[in-house]
Amino acid sequence: MATSTACHSLKPDCSWSWTVALACSATNFFTAPMTYSAGVVYTYIMELYSVSRQDAAWPLSIVPFSLNIVAPLVGITVKKIGIRPVAVAGALISSVSVALCFFAPNVTYLSVFLGGFYGIGTGMLVIPNAVCVNTWFDRKRASASGLVHAGTTLSAFVFPTLFRYCADAFGLRGGFLIFGAIMMNAAAFSFVVRSPPWTSMRGEGKKSPEPPHAPRRSSATAGLIRAGRQRHYRSFTSVGENAKHGRDNHAFDVGTEDFEVHRTSKSFTTTGETGTGILNDASTVGPSSKRETQL
Repeated sequence: MATSTACHSLKPDCSWSWTVALACSATNFFTAPMTYSAGVVYTYIMELYSVSRQDAAWPLSIVPFSLNIVAPLVGITVKKIGIRPVAVAGALISSVSVALCFFAPNVTYLSVFLGGFYGIGTGMLVIPNAVCVNTWFDRKRASASGLVHAGTTLSAFVFPTLFRYCADAFGLRGGFLIFGAIMMNAAAFSFVVRSPPWTSMRGEGKKSPEPPHAPRRSSATAGLIRAGRQRHYRSFTSVGENAKHGRDNHAFDVGTEDFEVHRTSKSFTTTGETGTGILNDASTVGPSSKRETQL
């Protein structure tokens, strides 16, 4: 009961939406360190493994390829199981793959784990974050997207210098291990990233309530039919097109019983609780057992 009430209190652009946006920004911050430290890592790879510039560039050059090639599969997976499981799995894959580079004996090993698995894990985080922001925000979607990408930008200022310090103090392998532990924080923030309650509830086979929106103006036909089926309307006024058809206005009272509208007009308005209506075109009202008509 409490969960249902909480779900109904959420809506696009609410305070919890900004909490989710901050969590997405934090996951981007803790996922991007190796991407923006590529220049620093590149020099240490050449020094540790005594390889050429071409060979040293392979691991981090594969990251964008892995990130983008996995995008279609990630999109399908997000649709099937939801945002949170994919984001958490991506955070774990990216952080563990960087930590496993501690055991890398050669550049080929780095290309598989730092280039392949790290890129896949990053793609599993970046895409759900974009989907999450689009679903949690409506009017302030652009501001929220800017906040999410700000985490990635901040990562570019912090982690290259930090990796250089760690590599100088503990070596390249030690830097990989430390950064793998730091990146594990993205998994914690990923638990906040989830689908809004008004989207499909994964695994439960049902739909959550739609987000509250401003009520739409109903059509004239739908308004007339609803008014015709409603009880306790005391009066109803129909005005024909006098000038065009030479008809007299007709005013009649409708009792408390339901009445049926056989032909609707092009426009209809109701006033107050008395059920007073004005039709711009002639309509036919079916007979009722309890109705007094004055012509």
